[in-house]
This record gives sequence, C-alpha cells and structure tokens, in this order.
Amino acid sequence: MAFRYFLFCIGLIIFWLPGLSLIFYVKNFFQLGNSLLGNIVLSAIAVAGPIISSDASLLGDITPAALAAALILLGPKPTEWGFIYVSIAICAIGWAIYTYLSTMFSTGTPEYEAITTLLEVHAPAENSMNTLQAFTTGTRILFVGVGAGLAGFKLRTTNAAT
Repeated sequence: MAFRYFLFCIGLIIFWLPGLSLIFYVKNFFQLGNSLLGNIVLSAIAVAGPIISSDASLLGDITPAALAAALILLGPKPTEWGFIYVSIAICAIGWAIYTYLSTMFSTGTPEYEAITTLLEVHAPAENSMNTLQAFTTGTRILFVGVGAGLAGFKLRTTNAAT
C-alpha cells in the first residue's frame, strides 16, 4: 500500500519539473540556467499548444474524469492522514511554483520580456506566450483541485468519525 502512495506523491512531484525548469531557465537561479532543460520544456509547451488547442473540447471533457480516477485509484485512504498531509503539502508547493510562473509571465515584468525573446528563438509562433500562460494556469488549477480533493477526503472522514 505504501508503494502506491509513494507513486502518487512522485506523480505529483513530476508535475513540478516543467515549472521549475522554466523558472531556472528564465531567472538563471544559482547560475543553473538551462541545466534543467528549460529550453526543451519551453519549446515543447509552445509547439504542443496548437495541437492541444485544436482538440481542447475533447481534452477538456476527459481531463477532469481522468484526474478524478487517478485520485481515487492512487490517492491515500482517508484514514492514512500522514500521506494525505504530505500530498497536500506537495500540492501547495506545486501551486506556489506555478503561481510564481504566472506572475513572472505577466505583461510588463522583466521576465515577460525575457520569455518573449526566448520564445521567438525556440518556438516562433504567434500564440506561444498565450499557450505558456494557459499551461501555467492549468497546472496551477490541477494542484488546487487535487489538494482540495484530498483535503475534502480527510475532512469528510474526520467529520464522519465524530
């Protein structure tokens, strides 16, 4: 059972990686720059944007159901409070990463100008910045949804026990 919960937490942490690689790439934190392959992540998101947006209605209908299924299948039981708190903490950190990215990509910030220049080099497309902003918003909402769902599971069992 613990291995399943471990996989669930690792799955959530994997969603941190694109955000962290973009932050390190644009901000050049600790002089790491592109060591986390930010240019590849940036290109992949920008190039995938038109493909995903052409099927957005289909993906928009399937994604919440797939997320709910994964949450139910892999998520910790409501009685496993330790795993629930760890998962909620992972979701909170993921939300913070993508909230920071959203603010970085706001018009008028130095990061916005830097990312616009990088997008012109790596993925010259008209709506690349919109795609990148939609990705950060969508991933941020994913973390909020999973964290809120786990908190709801925990609160429901806590209230049912009393």
